[in-house]
Amino acid sequence: MEPEYRGAEEILKVLKIDYFKQVSLVEEIVVYSIFFILVAFAVVRLRKYLQNEKDKKTALLKHDYQEKEKLTFQTLIANLELTPHEYHLLEKISGSSTFRDNYSIIESVRKFEAHATHFKQTQALAKELPQVLNLRHKLGFHYNNVKVPFVCTQMLIMKTNLECSVQVGHKQILFVSPVVNISEQYFYLKPPTSKRRPVSLERFHYLTCKARRKDGTYEFKASLVKQVYGENPLLVLTHTKEIRKIIEREHERIPVKLPTTLYQLSDQHLHLSRRELHQTREDGQLPALEGIITNISQGGLHFISSQPQGTFWEQDIVMFDIPGISTRDELQAQVLSISTEQGRNRFNLQFFHLTDLEHLKLHKFILRLKEMTPTPALHEKTDSSQNQAKA
Repeated sequence: MEPEYRGAEEILKVLKIDYFKQVSLVEEIVVYSIFFILVAFAVVRLRKYLQNEKDKKTALLKHDYQEKEKLTFQTLIANLELTPHEYHLLEKISGSSTFRDNYSIIESVRKFEAHATHFKQTQALAKELPQVLNLRHKLGFHYNNVKVPFVCTQMLIMKTNLECSVQVGHKQILFVSPVVNISEQYFYLKPPTSKRRPVSLERFHYLTCKARRKDGTYEFKASLVKQVYGENPLLVLTHTKEIRKIIEREHERIPVKLPTTLYQLSDQHLHLSRRELHQTREDGQLPALEGIITNISQGGLHFISSQPQGTFWEQDIVMFDIPGISTRDELQAQVLSISTEQGRNRFNLQFFHLTDLEHLKLHKFILRLKEMTPTPALHEKTDSSQNQAKA
């Protein structure tokens, strides 16, 4: 065996195989440098690839979002039934042809009014002003749409009842008038009448107006341009954006003594029209309770009756007439509470489902009562003067 081992060793020496030869330090540095360069290059290429893929995905998502937004905008335009001419006017008002700019104006009444004001001051022609008014209302920016804030009187529509007042010394004259016409520059009201003749209001510079809708009461002052006489007398007033929303929480009670009759309504009666309810009352089919209204406010009234309470209970809905208020139908109210004192039943009622016109007439009636009711200070002054006279 030993000769064979030596033979193999000789063969290795002859072949000079140097697998176990040591590498120099310089060579190691060169090898590792090349390795790190290759790794760094691979990492850079990978990051660039991933970024490109991310950018492609973002661009695709952005494109899809824009397409959906554009489709939503086109659907909205179709639902609004805007004509090509009206859409072109919308682009002129917004100052842009991109659907995103126009979409933001359609979604906000305040943005629309800001752009419309700038458009009317800079570019608008006289013939385009009526079209601006029509476009505003067609976009849903009108008084009857409670989903948008009431920001300018151009939003008023025909037959909107306004509660108007003028101050004459210490006395306030109140009248109710509907909007009979409206343009982009003016709106027109019917003047109050006295003995079937229009009252002249030309000496007043402005009217204080209140408009009531389901979301609250709005107050504004409109400048009076002129008063038109003739077969169709009119008050011409300028538009305004100075509109204040009034939050009416509590109402002053005015003492009165007005006889009336409460008629109890069941759940079935509430589904009937006002005319059908009136006929049902005339037929004597409603439980009735006679009594006196002792005080009244914008929110409700206090009713006293010497008759037995009968079937009347709290939370019931009742209807009745108030002497001095000329409404087409009976007013409705809900019974908040019932108490008994000295054999008389006392009812606290809160008005229920009054129309705008009924609200206005009620307010006018209460103002008239305030003018007729002396103030406590006046009573004190009168009493003190009487005491002095007696002394």
